[in-house]
Amino acid sequence: MADTHERNAQAMHRLGVGTKGVRMAWREIERPDGSYDWSAIDQAVEACVRNNIKIIGGFEIFSDHIPKKYREAAKSRPGKTVDEKFDAAYFDAARKFELTAQKRYQKHIKEWAYIAEIDLLRSIHPYEADHYVKRICHAAPALRQQQPGMILTAIGCSGGDGRSLPRYRTLRMLWQRLHDQLDGVSLDQYTAPSNYGPGNQPVDSESGMLREMMLEAYKIISANGKTFLSIDEKGPHITYNLAMNNEYARNMANVVARDYIIVKSLPVKHWLYYGWNRWRDGGSLDYGLWKKASPRHTVSAYAATAR
Repeated sequence: MADTHERNAQAMHRLGVGTKGVRMAWREIERPDGSYDWSAIDQAVEACVRNNIKIIGGFEIFSDHIPKKYREAAKSRPGKTVDEKFDAAYFDAARKFELTAQKRYQKHIKEWAYIAEIDLLRSIHPYEADHYVKRICHAAPALRQQQPGMILTAIGCSGGDGRSLPRYRTLRMLWQRLHDQLDGVSLDQYTAPSNYGPGNQPVDSESGMLREMMLEAYKIISANGKTFLSIDEKGPHITYNLAMNNEYARNMANVVARDYIIVKSLPVKHWLYYGWNRWRDGGSLDYGLWKKASPRHTVSAYAATAR
């Protein structure tokens, strides 16, 4: 695993990747006895540091993606509100995990994000939005006290929240509840449809309204004096079993290049491209810049425009 992290980081550096997100999933790191296994995160962070890649630390917030004992306790409790499902000990434990991660990596990580496409997740449980807000409000002051000058973002709404009209209903609602805790927002700003292959008609940079969506998001946060706006996940996908050199791959690369040119003209701090390798084994669609060991056309588009 360490060799994989190092190979990927070296390739990213050569390609011009300046910033990479490292996801720190509580449910994957905390052992049943309450201790933490940081080995995988250590490897990812150390590989980025050695290759001069800036790191965004990501805390996942979704009530189904928490350590088993807390998930089962929530399921066993009656009620539909966040206070009925989760007790104070749970929020204290979540804060402890985040503070421990921050203390361990703060030498190398100055920017942190709460990652979740909350506009989609809030439809799964009636308490999900309140759980999201309470987790952030419970931990953010302590995180800032431990690491003065840190950057903290959240509200990673999917592209659907920006595409629907009126734009950003979920972002607006959560920003009103969280803007005092955050420096800005980090969106999963997908445009749609963005699947390339026979029979598909993906949008281009203009018809996908990327510029309009990002400017509207900036308008929302700047009304409260905040200016940190980023894209923490975005990338098109292509039919996996196509030959490497095909018209769909070329068109996809052209749109990626145009998207980067547009984003660089806006007050956007970074765009974390999704993704590096194949998204899911066996799937018919693929988000990866690479197909096995071979670069797609988007690799050259990224190298030319993203740096």
